[in-house]
Amino acid sequence: TPSTPLLGREYRDEVYPMSQELSGAIAQVLKYKDGLLSELPSLQAAYDPPLARTEPRCLVVAGNSSQFTSRAMRACFERYRERVSGVTIVTFDEMFRRVAQLEELLSPRA
Repeated sequence: TPSTPLLGREYRDEVYPMSQELSGAIAQVLKYKDGLLSELPSLQAAYDPPLARTEPRCLVVAGNSSQFTSRAMRACFERYRERVSGVTIVTFDEMFRRVAQLEELLSPRA
């Protein structure tokens, strides 16, 4: 949800760990990915041509960037999300902003 905490309490001098909720969401989406990949052979049989086996990316939409009340908090979040392999983490306000930009781009000009 947009109210999901993204960061935990300050660990040490301007170091903030990810919240339990965000860490749990990442673990959950990675578990779903593993389940999909283990079922892929049986799913491929239903498609002609068969589904290509690729490394699917995962997406977690959680929280709101207004939670960051300092540069250090934002920096910790950015460092973490840029280094999580195979998972894209986007906040709700970022997602809404992207949708608005896409809508503007695709809207007919007067």
